[in-house]
Amino acid sequence: TFKQLEKRLKQAEFKLTPKEYIARSLTATSFLFIVLAVLLSFAFIKSSNYILISLFLSFILCSFALVHQMNYPNLMTGKRIRDIDKNLLSTLKTILIQINSGVSLFDSLVYIAKSDYGEISRLFDRMIKKVDTGTPQINALDDLAEDNPSPFFRKAIWQLINGMKAGSD
Repeated sequence: TFKQLEKRLKQAEFKLTPKEYIARSLTATSFLFIVLAVLLSFAFIKSSNYILISLFLSFILCSFALVHQMNYPNLMTGKRIRDIDKNLLSTLKTILIQINSGVSLFDSLVYIAKSDYGEISRLFDRMIKKVDTGTPQINALDDLAEDNPSPFFRKAIWQLINGMKAGSD
């Protein structure tokens, strides 16, 4: 049913498998159902069918809660995309200025990682750590672009990768 859940969890940077996420969501929803059923049964105790009313209302409310939990990775991904896109233009301008002034691409990415560009700085910091541990820079940039939810950021990184592969300065 949730074919895109694995990709959405990865893009939202959740460290859970889809099975674990669904299990946690169902567990939380089940607990919420029990609590709501008990509380609502006390609220409608004067009614003759108070158990059915409380179970029905609990089911409806828990259905909304489960739908919200299953869409939560989308919400977090959207938040990441907004943060990345907000700082993308200034980041690319900084990279262009650094490269035009003779700084290497790697050093300009280190500068971005140490600056305050929000999510982009955090992503480049993680990429710099991969390069420092021996991963080739092109592979680290490719990994960075692959798991990123922002299409504009991916395109910008792919342009950098293509420039590096073509041998441009």
